[in-house]
Amino acid sequence: MRNLTTQLVGRVTELQVALAFIQHGYVVSQPLIDTRYDFIIDKDHKLYRIQVKTCHKSVDESCITFNTSNSHTNTKGTSNRNYKGEADYFATIYNGDCYLVPVDECGNRGKTLRIKEPKNGNVCGISFLKDYTIEK
Repeated sequence: MRNLTTQLVGRVTELQVALAFIQHGYVVSQPLIDTRYDFIIDKDHKLYRIQVKTCHKSVDESCITFNTSNSHTNTKGTSNRNYKGEADYFATIYNGDCYLVPVDECGNRGKTLRIKEPKNGNVCGISFLKDYTIEK
């Protein structure tokens, strides 16, 4: 997605995620006004608020990351606000597949999902991409 604005890249990611949910049989609803989530999915008559984030691959291609807060800058400085209590899951697209991460499992600034194990073999406390597929 070269030469696209950040806002347009985000919108494309939102559409890709919404399509993934629809293809998996979920009902997807979008709010009519600005909210702290991008859409709601209905799973077995239970509603979940989804915040979509565009992910970025690390230089060594061992993991992806996405922001878990948004920033606002004014004359008093920059403030960051996370989504805890305002969304239930983050969703992102990587290599055409949708991944879903509970907001409560994320830090206040970002989330990293490992694609492959670290070279030192230490996997304690690591979140692996394969554990967050939309199917799970």
